[in-house]
Order: sequence, then structure tokens, then C-alpha cells
Amino acid sequence: MASIKYSGLILGIKGTIAGTTFQGGRAVNQIKTKPRVIPTYRNLKHGANNVTQKSAFSYLSQVWRTLTATERLTWSTNASLFPQTNKFGDIYTPSAFQLFCKLNLVSFLYGTALQTSAPVNYSFAAFNPDYVEEVSTSACFIYLVSTADDNTKVEVMATTSLSKGSKSPRGGFKLIGWFPVPTDAYIEVHSQYNAVFPQIIAGCNVIFKLRLINIHTGEATAWQYTIGATS
Repeated sequence: MASIKYSGLILGIKGTIAGTTFQGGRAVNQIKTKPRVIPTYRNLKHGANNVTQKSAFSYLSQVWRTLTATERLTWSTNASLFPQTNKFGDIYTPSAFQLFCKLNLVSFLYGTALQTSAPVNYSFAAFNPDYVEEVSTSACFIYLVSTADDNTKVEVMATTSLSKGSKSPRGGFKLIGWFPVPTDAYIEVHSQYNAVFPQIIAGCNVIFKLRLINIHTGEATAWQYTIGATS
């Protein structure tokens, strides 16, 4: 689905319509066309089972319909506490239903109880990825400046091996796991990375993006990025 931002004139279109992709570029906006294919949904983990993003939201929609009027009101009331950013960088207030699905998707995938009433903002501790020790079949450590917190986990996503000059993650990012938050130390991710990306090409880069998530409320920090070299 494409997004259109209106003012006196149309300022931009981003997204895909019938195989035509509207893409913002550094100098100009671009339009790309490719053959139409049946849409697929990214596989997600729910405990030991694989689910699709479509089925996950379908389940959350069913749960939403079971909420009481009082419970729904909490999501409407607290929606302003969780501003979102659209494709154009504009900040907006999500609807009660959008907020319910966004926060409960994390709880659903991680396996914690779903929230029927909206939370308030959680104060996350300090968190900053420092550097990545080389990525290989036997070792990969991401060093962090962080403060341990039992309510939160580090969500880690990564790319496949990329050439040194590549600026675009080929195939995008894939979830490799959730990890306990260490205190000014590291998380070891090599076994999880090798399970998702079994072929590691020497002399390349791997881009990691990390954020803290509250596994009880579904809140998350902004993504932070770091790069490691393969060997």
C-alpha cells in the first residue's frame, strides 16, 4: 500500500501499488516496477512455533473484540503517551486499536501475558552498543554499555554477509533472538546468528540493529546500529 501526503499539492508518494514502488532517493524520488506477486508475510516466532505476521494480528484483533469498554478506554486515553512516526517522518497519535496491537505483538511473540489495559511509559535504563567482535561460525560477541534490568531484553536483528562497500542490507534484517541485558559487558549471539544465516562469507560486514524491549508491556527503545566484520 502506498502512502500519500497532501498539502497544496501532493508532496510525495511512498510504498507499492500493483507492483509499482514509489521510493524516495537522495536526489529525487524514484518509481520502480516489478511483476506482481502474491504477497507473503515475514515468519515470526511464537514460542517454539512459527507464525505469520498476518495470523498474529488476526489473533490480536480477536482479543481486542473481547475487551470491555473500560479496558478499551485505557488504550484511547494513553495513546498520546506513545507517539508514532509515519513514512514521511511525521509524528502522529496512534488509535487505541493500533497501540493495543503494537504493544501486544511483542508480548505475544515473546510468550508473556497479553495486556488488556494500556500501560504507562516505562523508563528504560542506559543502553548503547559499543562494538562487535568478529562474526564467525564459532564466535560473535556484541559489546554493550548497559544496565541490567529484569523487565527488559535486548532484541537483536542482523543482516547476511554484505560486501564492504554495500550500503543497503540485502534481504533486510532478520530477527536472531532476545537476550538478557548485561551490565557493561557483552551478549554472545553466534549460535543464534548461525541458525538464521548458516553461510558466512569471510571478509564481509554484518550489520546488527538492537533495541531494548519491555517483555511485559511491549514498549521498546529506538533501534541502534553497529557493524561487525566476518572471518
